[in-house]
Amino acid sequence: MQPLVSLFLLFLLYLLFAGQITAPELTAAALTALAAAAYHLNIRRHAHRHFRFSAPWPRLARRIAFTLARDIALVGWGLIHTIAGHPPRAGEARQPFEPGGLTEPAAGHRAIAVLAASVAPNSYVIEVLEPPAGLLMHHLVPRPPAPDRKWPV
Repeated sequence: MQPLVSLFLLFLLYLLFAGQITAPELTAAALTALAAAAYHLNIRRHAHRHFRFSAPWPRLARRIAFTLARDIALVGWGLIHTIAGHPPRAGEARQPFEPGGLTEPAAGHRAIAVLAASVAPNSYVIEVLEPPAGLLMHHLVPRPPAPDRKWPV
């Protein structure tokens, strides 16, 4: 059942990114979804280790939605200030972050944290810094660092 769900979701995702539903796009979506699902099944069949990553998904989803809404307002306010002749000072800032060790779950944690911190339009992660641990972030409109060092969204 899970491969069929993956196939259907990949098909829909392709159409979402294509932005149109035409015969060539439907064909491309079907072929791309089939290729990705076959690749996924092949990897699962030949994998010696099965990787599971745990994260506080509901909490992260709420925080990402809040950060997205807040940053849209911040960037909009920054655009208004720019139009008025007072552009905000874009720049880099250090975000405290606990990257974990060199294990596979820690690598997954870093990847999800970097992706989550880069979703909002105001900021994105430039680099994971070590030592001292942190994220080098670029902000269009300056804002204070997130208080959570483990999931800095």
